[in-house]
Amino acid sequence: MKNINSFYAYEIPNVNLAATGKRLKQLRRNANISVEQLQKIFGFNNLTTIYKWESGRCLPDINNMFVLTSLYEVSLESIYVLGKEDKMLSRLYMLN
Repeated sequence: MKNINSFYAYEIPNVNLAATGKRLKQLRRNANISVEQLQKIFGFNNLTTIYKWESGRCLPDINNMFVLTSLYEVSLESIYVLGKEDKMLSRLYMLN
């Protein structure tokens, strides 16, 4: 059993933004949804935010991500592309 008084271990994802953006674009195309349709669904004033998502410049917030999972009929985990090896990175942090 780990002694939580001496360290705290947790896993953080290493999200590949560019690859995740490409995946978002491919999922949208597979669902036959246009960028303009997404703009209307989310109520955005312009297309910039969606283009930023799909280019990997930023990711949708968690609420928008859940909307996308419903539209694309995929799980949240299947949207994200993690690191080069597609796995979680383990980190240990000392408490003091």
